[in-house]
Formats: sequence, C-alpha cells, structure tokens
Amino acid sequence: MKLVKEVMERYELRKDQILAIVTDNARSMLKTVELLNDEEQESGEHENINATQEEDADDDDDDILALASADLTAGVFFKEWCRLRELLEKGGAIGSAIAASMKQREEKMLESDVLLAAIYADTRYRILLGERFERAGQAFENIADRVQQEDDPFERELDRLEQGHKAQKRASTSTMEVAKMDFRNMGRMKGATVWDIIEHYPDPLKSTSMVMAALPATQVSVERLFSAMKLLLTDLRSRLKEDILEAMLLIRCNSE
Repeated sequence: MKLVKEVMERYELRKDQILAIVTDNARSMLKTVELLNDEEQESGEHENINATQEEDADDDDDDILALASADLTAGVFFKEWCRLRELLEKGGAIGSAIAASMKQREEKMLESDVLLAAIYADTRYRILLGERFERAGQAFENIADRVQQEDDPFERELDRLEQGHKAQKRASTSTMEVAKMDFRNMGRMKGATVWDIIEHYPDPLKSTSMVMAALPATQVSVERLFSAMKLLLTDLRSRLKEDILEAMLLIRCNSE
C-alpha cells in the first residue's frame, strides 16, 4: 500500500482517477480497494476500520475462495459472481468502478446460450437470471432435445423403418414436453449441491441437467488438471500412453 501511495504522489494521481486495480490475484485487489477506501474515511494519521468493513472484507474473501473452488458449477459461479458484485458496489468509488466493470463483463458472458442453460439447470440460483430466464429455458430445452435424440440411435433407426413406431415416438415427445413444462414451473429448490437436487428433476431432463452441471464454470479445474499431469508425465515417465495417462489423471482428480 505504501508503494501505491508513493506512485500516486509522484505522478499526482487522485483516487477518483483510478478506474481499475490489477494485482496478482483477486484477494490482493480487494485488499487494495479496501485500504484506499479506508483512507478516505480517516480522521487522523491512523487507519480506523470499523466492524462493518471487517465483515465485508471477510465476505469478499469467502466469495473469492468460492470462485476458486475446483468443483464450481455454473449455478454456484453465477451466485458468487452476483454476490461479489453487490459487495463491491458498497465499497466506495473504487469498488463501484470494479463492480461496473464486472457488470459489463457479465453482459458479455451471458451471451452464451450454453452458460445460460447451465445456470438454468440449477433451480437453486436460476432466479438470478432475471429477464434472461426465458431465453435460458429455451436454450436448456434445445440441449435436452439434442440429448434425447442422441440417447439411442438404434431406436431412431427403427423408428424410420417401422411405421408403427411413429405413435411411440409421438408419445415420447409428449412426455418430454410435459417434463419441460414441469421443470419450467419448478420452484426454487434447496440442497447442498446441484447433484442433490437433480435427483428430484423430471426423469427425461436428468441426463441433460447432469451434462450442464458437469461443465467447468472457470479454468480452475482445468489448470489443476494440468498441474496434476506435470507430476505424472515426468522425464522418467515420458513414454506413458495417452489412455494410461488419462486413467491415472481420472483416479488422481477423483480420489476424494
């Protein structure tokens, strides 16, 4: 913090000229924002951080750790993203500027139908989608239709060959439409993980929901996978075959 103050004094920078703060990690960024905002409230030479500020800082740390979780799902990611943005909006001029930048990033991020569908699949947090709820639901249902078509290609071939199977196909489609409607009207469910509540979803949509929940919401799990691979694929084991390496990574990353 001392270095930041020296740079600002040297180049005659004011705090209201700072639009963003970039550090080596998000925790340091939030700490810098907190210290700069605290200085605005100083009445003497010493910093006075009240209990509310300390509580907000703890909440920020919790959100950062949550966003760095390896098993983060899209629904939990979006919930933590929204909560962190709300906390930053209360963090003075600098925090508000960062929150505004997050809002712009959020608009771009939610242009992805796949991400919208993945958030929609988590009934605990899809209420946060707001006006995007209908579009997210349509994206999820489109993916569900594709999953259903890919479930049993042999049955689809029989449907084309046998006219009698057309009635069965229509009945299957009707069942899917009913499941979509039930899921669309399903209220907010509570559970420790999205995997717990998927068990209560309509049967035709369970497989689609599992696919959506398995999508990595951040690069954390991917980066940890590369780190694990570096420990396995060493100079002494450079001739490991791809299938063996894949099996070893699967065991290592799912050992818990």
